[in-house]
Amino acid sequence: MSLLAILVALPISLRALAAACFFLFNPLRRVPGPILNVLFPIWPLYLAATGRLIQRADTAHRKYGPVARWSDRLVSIADPDLARDILAEKDVSKSDSIRGVFQGEVLLNTLDRDFHRKMRRILSPGFSIKYLKGLEPLFQNVILALFSSFEARLDSSGAAEINMWEDMHMFGLEAIGETAFGKTFNMFKGAATLGR
Repeated sequence: MSLLAILVALPISLRALAAACFFLFNPLRRVPGPILNVLFPIWPLYLAATGRLIQRADTAHRKYGPVARWSDRLVSIADPDLARDILAEKDVSKSDSIRGVFQGEVLLNTLDRDFHRKMRRILSPGFSIKYLKGLEPLFQNVILALFSSFEARLDSSGAAEINMWEDMHMFGLEAIGETAFGKTFNMFKGAATLGR
């Protein structure tokens, strides 16, 4: 047997063994979901990279219901009441895999419930309805600046080429400047030359 044949056969055999173990022993085997994601765990990564992950997850939920197995270790939940029950009522701890998303321990990846509770208490006033209503005029200013930049880009026929990806980034920066620093970054000044 050649080295090339071994290098090809080994990963295929290991993946087949892992799939067989999943279908024989894994408790998630009883949860309905796409088999392709179990057989080829890189498939969800490919979907995410091509921007089709959410669409496929939505299709899976329509086919399999509000709880769908997404891989050999992941379940997707599309029922808000069930998600609330799991995250808030039952207080199920987060997976260790969430730690790799951020450097260090932060509110979104901590597994320490006391630290999470303390950080939420510190941040919660910034998300109160009263505080957010106070930010509304600042966001309106940014929206008006964005719309003005759209109008400035119109050509003589009333058409414009607009890069929404770039404009949404500038909108986010402007909103941060207005709300966090009380100053504009003037991101939309000169926007008439963008996208040309």
